[in-house]
Amino acid sequence: CYEFASRTPRSGENEDDIIVLAYKLYHQDQKNKFSLEHVWRILKTDQKWCNWCETKLPAKKKAKLSSVEEESLQRPIGVKAAKALAKSKVKEKDLAVKERLSKQKLLDSLLGRSDGLSEMEIELKNTLIKEYLSGSNVFVFENEYSGL
Repeated sequence: CYEFASRTPRSGENEDDIIVLAYKLYHQDQKNKFSLEHVWRILKTDQKWCNWCETKLPAKKKAKLSSVEEESLQRPIGVKAAKALAKSKVKEKDLAVKERLSKQKLLDSLLGRSDGLSEMEIELKNTLIKEYLSGSNVFVFENEYSGL
């Protein structure tokens, strides 16, 4: 209603007059008073909500949007979602480092044993050495992540 009221400004009309007209239009359309003005004033210029309103275009106008324009209309990620995403990335890195460290410790213990190894232990040792030499699983020295 505000957008409609602000499309056709009359001479001598200020922001308050536009808001009064928007109230009248809302009341005619919804059959009740608009009671969330304080929230609307805060959110009317917020990028997250402006983009949300713009995405509700008619189907004809939506089809004309290019892929670049559609990407610009996507809502930005929220604070909580961004924190959760960053936290999950850190967890993944920590788990990968812990896994590499455990494999390195296992290889060190297998290489350090002087008594005979079973066939399974020899096969495991050969597999770990292949991973180490191929570079597919880069081993990390313990002093790099001493806190783990």
